[in-house]
Amino acid sequence: MIDHGQRELSQDSNFDNEELLAQMPDFSMRPEHDTPDPLADYHKIESIFGRYSPEWEVYFPDSVPPVPERDPHTRAKIGQGTLELVYHRLGNIITNPLEDDVDAEDREIAWRLEIDHVVKNAPYLKDQVGDVTRINSVDFVEGMQQGLGTLAHTKQEEESIAHVSEYEALNNLWEFLAEAQDDTALDTRLRGLIQGIKNEISFIGEKELEDAARGLALYWKDRMDKNPRKPLVILPIDQDLSPNGFNGEGAMTKSSTYLLDKVLGYFSDADIQKYHKQLRFGFEGMGRSALKNARVIILDDWSLSGRQLKGARSRLIEQYPQLGLGGLEINLVAASQELIHIGLEGDGDGFHASLPHDAPRTPVRAYYMTRSPESFTHTSPGGFVTGAHSATDYALENVLGAVVNRHAEDEPPTILSTMPPLTNIVRPYRKEGYATHNIQRWRIGSGR
Repeated sequence: MIDHGQRELSQDSNFDNEELLAQMPDFSMRPEHDTPDPLADYHKIESIFGRYSPEWEVYFPDSVPPVPERDPHTRAKIGQGTLELVYHRLGNIITNPLEDDVDAEDREIAWRLEIDHVVKNAPYLKDQVGDVTRINSVDFVEGMQQGLGTLAHTKQEEESIAHVSEYEALNNLWEFLAEAQDDTALDTRLRGLIQGIKNEISFIGEKELEDAARGLALYWKDRMDKNPRKPLVILPIDQDLSPNGFNGEGAMTKSSTYLLDKVLGYFSDADIQKYHKQLRFGFEGMGRSALKNARVIILDDWSLSGRQLKGARSRLIEQYPQLGLGGLEINLVAASQELIHIGLEGDGDGFHASLPHDAPRTPVRAYYMTRSPESFTHTSPGGFVTGAHSATDYALENVLGAVVNRHAEDEPPTILSTMPPLTNIVRPYRKEGYATHNIQRWRIGSGR
């Protein structure tokens, strides 16, 4: 369970303690908070639980049971999101994810996602490199000297597509990073970015993606079992958020639909029969009461900047204002500690209408917690991550592309002359013949 341990104020030069304290409410106005240090009594706030209420609630976990107390004084002085950000930056929000190699019972996985918003720490790249069991195939466009991003699927000429195991791809990436880190021909900043990737990036391979999909399935089932009268609406972020929910025929499949299909693979035929009325993938046929009572989950694999998530949330609220912000949450495979601790902030994305400045942050639940180097965190608070099914551009491809650009004319060619296999990935969900079998199985089994 998230705990706010009492700690010394951060001495990190990035945060001015006096400035932070100036943002805090004046608790001394209330008899039970007569201390001059506003953090002293409020270090035990259970902030996450308060997100589901239109008014902020302060929880005192030492009470039996924990007792919520309405705190209009605090709410009038400072927004919930601002206060949670302060606590996060001071190190007073504590989560304790399991290590990635620890087995957990189904009940614990669901409980951790509900309470802690996270299950496991993402594994280190250095530990994944030696895993010879990663025999699944990774397809990529070989011989390239720049990142193709999402356009890799357009390079379908048979002679340009290579196939390696995930184990081989990881080892090639590790060798590339080791060579680049020691390359004095690269500038100091670029070598620092390479070191950050080597030491801190989270890699989501097939094994991790399957574990996360199973974990999300357990969480969804647990949530429906506990709230049998509440509809649970799952919206992959790449879908047009329309009453029909799923993409139409011929639409391009993207990573969040790919993830949804994997999650539904952990629903048995009996589960489909049990939950088919409660679990939905759009709003078709839902009345006003059902919409108001629904819990809506925006689904994606990960988010770096949070921009797409904000855009999806804004579109959703614009189209279905009766849902309310309190009915939303975000489910990811992997996310940063900050995003897990304090959720997605309440502003817009530059293209869609902003939410109110004091709007509550949207809760984020992720199976894996990533690590982020400081230089990356400032621009991409959502996480520092890439995967075997979908390589990230500015977290990985752009940096490695800068290295390759420096060595493109090497004679003879070196490992740094071309992009490594875990870039320019041909997404499995873009391959000819790919089908969302479990989504189709759900449609058939539920009669929709």
